[in-house]
Amino acid sequence: MTSNAQQMQHAPGLGTWRNQYGSLLEIAQHEADGRVSGTYRSETGATGTYPASGWIGEAHDGNRPFALAVQWRPLDSDVIDPGWHWVSVMAGVLYAGTHLQVLHGLVASGPFDAVELGEPGVYSETLTFDRMTGPVPAVRAAVPQVSSRSAVGMRGVQNGWIESMDYTYNEFGTVSGTLTTRDGAQLVLLGFTDPSPDRELQSVALTALERAPDGRMRAIGVGGFFDCHARQATLERFTARAVAHGNRYAGVSVARETLAVEFVERACSVT
Repeated sequence: MTSNAQQMQHAPGLGTWRNQYGSLLEIAQHEADGRVSGTYRSETGATGTYPASGWIGEAHDGNRPFALAVQWRPLDSDVIDPGWHWVSVMAGVLYAGTHLQVLHGLVASGPFDAVELGEPGVYSETLTFDRMTGPVPAVRAAVPQVSSRSAVGMRGVQNGWIESMDYTYNEFGTVSGTLTTRDGAQLVLLGFTDPSPDRELQSVALTALERAPDGRMRAIGVGGFFDCHARQATLERFTARAVAHGNRYAGVSVARETLAVEFVERACSVT
């Protein structure tokens, strides 16, 4: 039988992580290809259990690149507030399996008085998580299983890193698809979007994992907005590299991507 310690060694992201605000990230699954999933329990502005998914890359000198998307539509509550339309993207480094530091981009598509946000934006802050001791937790609330899906296709209109993105999402906002880079690499996309925007901006947070030309893995987080009227996406791209802890200021770079929406199937119908 595989012990909990052995399981943690082979899948170093598994477990519960607490940040400086007391919020908990629980990674319940870590697949062989690097994808992770679990839940996020916030203690800042929103209270509930929220789905999370993303990637952890191969280690370099003991550290791993990390990217995660969070959907701020709670799994354990039916109380609707403006935060239901938001998502988050996090990108950073898992240091030696015990310490996680990320640049967090909160994709807020509209105002929310409770957290003092008056306008849309990608609000960024550095979050630091430490691993909590104890057994690997089970996900406390399951993501709804829904079959109906909407499709989105985007093409880059500026000389950015992204050539195109093609993805589908279900009625809960869970995204899966493909990102193609300018160099022709095709990456698996995981993340979330607002499935029922209440204004012209549809928030989106996506993650991917790529192997850079130097052979090292990079974790990609993309967060921003699809403008339903202009049919254009403006996204912030966070690229995480497995740097040494002493060089953590160089762990995540940020760039802007602008893409034109080429097709939308049952998507972005403002409620």
